[in-house]
Amino acid sequence: TPVRSVAQAAGWIEPDPRPVDVASVIDGVVNEILVREGDVVEAGAVILRLDPRDAELDARVAESALVEAGARRRQAEATLAAHQARVEVERARLAELEEAARRLRVVTQRATIAAQVADREVLAAVLTVAEADLAAARIAVERVGLILERTIVRAPVAGIVMRMLVQRGSRVLAGDGDRALLAELFEPERLQVRVDVPLADAAKLVVGQRVQVVVEPWPDRLFEGVVARLAGAADVSRNTLQAKVRLLQPIPAMRPEMLARARFLAVESGPGGKGAPSGGVAIYAPEKTLRSVSGDRAVAWIVDLDERLRRRDVRLGAGRRDGWVEVRDGLFPGDLIAIGDDTGWRDGRRVEPQRRE
Repeated sequence: TPVRSVAQAAGWIEPDPRPVDVASVIDGVVNEILVREGDVVEAGAVILRLDPRDAELDARVAESALVEAGARRRQAEATLAAHQARVEVERARLAELEEAARRLRVVTQRATIAAQVADREVLAAVLTVAEADLAAARIAVERVGLILERTIVRAPVAGIVMRMLVQRGSRVLAGDGDRALLAELFEPERLQVRVDVPLADAAKLVVGQRVQVVVEPWPDRLFEGVVARLAGAADVSRNTLQAKVRLLQPIPAMRPEMLARARFLAVESGPGGKGAPSGGVAIYAPEKTLRSVSGDRAVAWIVDLDERLRRRDVRLGAGRRDGWVEVRDGLFPGDLIAIGDDTGWRDGRRVEPQRRE
């Protein structure tokens, strides 16, 4: 028995949920672009390079400052060590004088040692400052090194280059909205259809509803989808409500903005004649169709739009009524669940379903 549809509307393919932005976190000028629109890129692949010359000059200045700070620290350490040695010599001389019991010279020698100890504290403070300067110089080198590294812009995810937003010589301003964006990518396994549904049919749509999609380059092929989101407001100028239909098994040849047509399937009734769920209402499935039940986990076999078996791991709820079981996760409204002996069933096996009410 063919599945009844409740609405049909045209739409366009787009990334789900949106394109992946490639942005710069530093200011600069685009020096080299290494990809073109439509190229397949791996995560971490170099997309483009910014002019590194300013960063390279800053790196040399920072490295020179680090060398100078290191020299000052070593000089301060040597001065302090030499002064400490002199203090030890004076203390030895004091011990000799105390043994000679010449009070006047003893007092004078003790005053000399006290002055040298005070000098040592000053030199220790100079060393502390030198060490702080050295640490700051190291941080400056690391910071400039990070800026230099960021002149190489890489793909944040694996995907396809959807759009290049700059060209060689373009000025990039980090943190300036669109002027920081360099490119947009999309992940071919994460696509959806943006559908403008007439308001007269909008009430027939629910999140989770099953959808059949035909994409213009493949007019004889049906793609399975599900309503992922409904817009928060209608478009009064076009008298439509926008729906986002997630494609469950997109193919690599699909591209954003390809024209598509969506056929929204009727939501079948659950136990007691109640409609399938949307939002907080639960999905129910016949208990006899669930396999390997263990606690709140089970397995269901569904038949997809290409009449192939697909294994689904499902999570069960607490609801039970008239041989039906609540399913919290893993099934969508309108899914066709296979029943019978599952010997020899495997994912992707073609079948000839016979519908049972």
